[in-house]
Amino acid sequence: MFQNATIENDKFLLKKKMTTTLVSRINLLDLPKDVRLLIYRFAGAVKQCAIDLNHRRSPYEAPDEGIMQFWGHDRPCVSHAGWSDTVHNLPLDQRPECDTKPLPYQLLYVCRVISAELSHMIYSKNSFVVTRSFPGGLLLLERLRPESIAALTDLAIRLNVCHRPQSTPRTPGLHFIELRPGREIAYCSSDSCERCPEDPYDKPLKMISREHKRAISQWKALAQYLGAHIEPHRLQLTFIADTNEYATAAEVLTSLQSISKLKSCALRLSDKREIRQLANSTAHEITGGREMILPAPGFTDLPHELQVQIWECTELVADHDLSWTPGTGFRCVKPNGYVNNCKLCTAVSRTGLGVITRPHCRPPAARAVINQCDCWSFPSGLFLVNKQLHKEARRIFYSKNHFVLRINQTFGDGAHWKRIEDSRQSSLALLSTMARGDVKFLRSIQFVFPDSAWALKLEECEELWEKGIEVLYQEARLSQVHVAVDFYLQDADQYDDMHSPESLRQSLQLQLDLAQKQVVTPMALLRGPLKIFEVFLALKLEYRARCKRMGLFEEELVRFDGGLPPYEKKSQMEMMSKTRLSGDGTDGNGSRTQRYTCGVYGPDYKPLELLS
Repeated sequence: MFQNATIENDKFLLKKKMTTTLVSRINLLDLPKDVRLLIYRFAGAVKQCAIDLNHRRSPYEAPDEGIMQFWGHDRPCVSHAGWSDTVHNLPLDQRPECDTKPLPYQLLYVCRVISAELSHMIYSKNSFVVTRSFPGGLLLLERLRPESIAALTDLAIRLNVCHRPQSTPRTPGLHFIELRPGREIAYCSSDSCERCPEDPYDKPLKMISREHKRAISQWKALAQYLGAHIEPHRLQLTFIADTNEYATAAEVLTSLQSISKLKSCALRLSDKREIRQLANSTAHEITGGREMILPAPGFTDLPHELQVQIWECTELVADHDLSWTPGTGFRCVKPNGYVNNCKLCTAVSRTGLGVITRPHCRPPAARAVINQCDCWSFPSGLFLVNKQLHKEARRIFYSKNHFVLRINQTFGDGAHWKRIEDSRQSSLALLSTMARGDVKFLRSIQFVFPDSAWALKLEECEELWEKGIEVLYQEARLSQVHVAVDFYLQDADQYDDMHSPESLRQSLQLQLDLAQKQVVTPMALLRGPLKIFEVFLALKLEYRARCKRMGLFEEELVRFDGGLPPYEKKSQMEMMSKTRLSGDGTDGNGSRTQRYTCGVYGPDYKPLELLS
């Protein structure tokens, strides 16, 4: 009997152990749906670049690793946000990498639930583009199932693209993977390679062309299919159909009207006035127009602090730094120096490159019509509501934004800056042209000397420079103002023949002396009462690396610091997190914080030397 009891006890313990083991093993479906979606995202279901439905990758090609394409300048960046702070802390789907790793299509074969969730995420969280001139044409979009069409949120259709850029890089390489038998999807690589498809170079659409008649007929069928299955106010559509004929444009836009209730759209057909007017009316019709948002009844009855917080969520506070020039006004500029444009404006840009629909900051073409655009623009309407809001808007706008003034540059054609020919076009004119009383609201301003010829340009703008400094001294609340000055030093290629440390040291010292004599010393009136005064020396990566190898920075920066007030020195990394400033200028204990920071940095945003 004792032996039987022992056997029964062993069976009970074994059964309990097996039950505990099974309970401890968690299945993917046992996790909450939100957790499963995060797993899909980290597995690579969401791509930063657009997914091209046309190109098919050879089975012998291996997918490339993700390549950073955020930096495209040949000059250092003057953003003080910090590379690690602005990039690596971003959400996964907002980072600037071009991830070319395969989509996690293996998960589609696990079970129906996971397949449905992953498929919906792929089509709803990614941008897609289809081009008629590429292999497969529009047929690849017609093959998508109705539930996939309903999940789409960002789609670019290039029915006809007849503009080839002359001085722009080739379209990034596109690779193919299989989601399921008979279903095709592609993703892009930022590496220019031989397998890249050429940009389409179509002739303008004409009704007399048999090929174009077939294309328009196919477009009609596709438009009806999309219109029958898209979700209302969900899809952001980019449509390019370059043509010079009004009748052809009308035929194409008539079919587009079947895709109604769009969230937003960008149309590019022609720069002719009558065609643009037709496209504009069509854009308003298929999006429902833009409704003006007015303050709700009783808004003025809210506490003043709550009203201010609400207005700060509007365009009065830009997402990035603001630059200003007399000819263009205020523009929102990203840390890489490009104007911050939305996807719609980018996709119909003059470059004609619609494959990569993530913003590369090119202005829309003259033949483009954009409705429900998300680009930042100066909120002039908020300044015209009433006197009370006008006063509050001025205070919020100038106190909550960081202003960047480039001494001898203005906005050029496209995303790039160009040198000014007339000193009156300098950004320095902002301080002397601001409305009386607005200067006192300034909290953060940055002066940029953007090339090695800044000294000559400063002589041309000397009157504006002195007047701007005088305006700051007389009208600004200096104890609350953060002023930064950025210099570009000479490029490395100008010193290829200088291999000795002494030659480089003399060249560097000459530039530092010039900067201190012409810029830093004249700002002596401001250095004392300012909350923060900072000077930065920006170098190209090659020159910076050469100087670092020769150990020039520590000695030369100490010399540069010699004639300045003995402010409290902070590390540049600590400074990077305090670019945008507001408040009363105290450190929290009521004591005033004044310091001078001198740093050297390159195009990777990382400080080379931290002076502490």
